[in-house]
Amino acid sequence: MKKIFYILIPALVFMINACEDDKENPVFTPDQAVAPAILTPASGGSYVLSAVDDTNRFESISWTAADYGAELSRNYTVQIALAGTDFADPLELESTAELSSDITVGELNLLLYDMGLEPGVATNLELRVNTYVPHELVDDLMSETVNFSITTFGYSLPSIHTPEAGSYTLEIDTLENIPFEVFTWDAVDFGGSYTTRYTLQLDTVGNNFADAQRLYSGEDTSWSATMYDMNDNLLDWGFEEGSTPSVEIRVAASTSGLRDVVSDPVVYSITIYTITVPETRDPLYLVGDATTAGWDNANGLPILWDDERSVYTITTTLTAGGGMKILEVSGQWAPQWGDDGTNTGVLSYRPDEATTDPPVLPSPGDGTYRIDIDIDGLTYSITPV
Repeated sequence: MKKIFYILIPALVFMINACEDDKENPVFTPDQAVAPAILTPASGGSYVLSAVDDTNRFESISWTAADYGAELSRNYTVQIALAGTDFADPLELESTAELSSDITVGELNLLLYDMGLEPGVATNLELRVNTYVPHELVDDLMSETVNFSITTFGYSLPSIHTPEAGSYTLEIDTLENIPFEVFTWDAVDFGGSYTTRYTLQLDTVGNNFADAQRLYSGEDTSWSATMYDMNDNLLDWGFEEGSTPSVEIRVAASTSGLRDVVSDPVVYSITIYTITVPETRDPLYLVGDATTAGWDNANGLPILWDDERSVYTITTTLTAGGGMKILEVSGQWAPQWGDDGTNTGVLSYRPDEATTDPPVLPSPGDGTYRIDIDIDGLTYSITPV
């Protein structure tokens, strides 16, 4: 009994290996392979797609199984092309291991729209099914072609309602919150199973949106633009500050990465505001026995530049009987400014150590004061606060 058992083991191993070899290297006769045959639709048919049926299954597309004479995994690709093009640029409707397609009317319409079919016009098409087997020794099998005509439906344009075409002037909006206008447009319904995304585009008139600037992108059908938004986008496009370019704006609606549905452009003339960059200057330093810093030139009180009034200014406490000087560099006595000796608010400038020190600016008395210094005009004022 044991002897028979030992004989059966090698035989069983051989059978298992043989089966595995068949799976990895299937044996079939290529000239006996049978391509799939399309069952539906029949050649010569005519179909009109309707938006009301967008979620319904399209007329059944079905075919017979490809027969290779061996157990092989296979995948089918449904291809469609314009009649007479010999499938030079086919559109793949679906790839499946089943023997039928579940494509809906809406899905098919979108694909054909993206293919370039004119809505409302009957177009002659060709359909075929290709069989693919993931094995290097097995060639694809292609079905015969069926011909039919199909009429697609179009999609409404997302027309812009506001703002109206015209001339607009932007206001300076450094806080990015001054309203410009609210852009509104129509919704585009690609079908209940699709999400529509809108892009608001800007370009120069006549450029056909070849170099469009994106103003907004999202699922809303409106966009509240600020003065800053518009000004910044126009500057990013390349327009100059203070210029008044004529631009056109449109809305593009898209879904599933297919070709956009675009609105007619609206022309606007928009004056761009000039962005003034505040002047910045290094601080000056106030020292003297009338100040809390004393005569320590390394610890002077910073006097900051006020770009709006174009002066240096400091508000500080002063004591009576003392004096002050203004230093350009902390820790150095020159350059510096003092009084011209008249005590009338006129400065005297000492450019270097070789130049004689000017008199001090006199303190007006105990209290808190704002000191304004115009080093370009060589004047100063001390005002109680």
